[in-house]
Amino acid sequence: MDGIIYRIIHECTGIFALLVFLGLVSAYPTSAYHKVQGMLLGLPAFYLYSCLRLVILGIIAHIEPSLVELFYLYMMVLINLGFLLFVWIYWLEKVVRRDSFEPMANPHEFFRAFSAHRSPVLCAVGIRGHGLSKHLITYRKYPA
Repeated sequence: MDGIIYRIIHECTGIFALLVFLGLVSAYPTSAYHKVQGMLLGLPAFYLYSCLRLVILGIIAHIEPSLVELFYLYMMVLINLGFLLFVWIYWLEKVVRRDSFEPMANPHEFFRAFSAHRSPVLCAVGIRGHGLSKHLITYRKYPA
């Protein structure tokens, strides 16, 4: 029997991306109702995405087996990150901000909550007190 055998280990299941998404949803300053909606959106989305990811890897393995490792190690990492951010931003735009006509949450305050005012990364990009924060903060006007 000539074929490709999958060995799916814990890191291949997409559970880590789901946990990061759930952490983002639970850490975002919004109501518990919106957080539950985000979790209910994320669970099936990540399950379907993980299944689709395995199918895509199988198709690539069938068509060009030499590209599987490259695609798995590099492309899927970027695609996973993109999907995670897509679902999180979708939740923010369609669920959280749909019910609110307030300005967008201030990214400066959101990241400050995680940095405890001492993050070298945030200081390096100029968010803390270097005059660049006004260029990084955007507000959106919502209809009345």
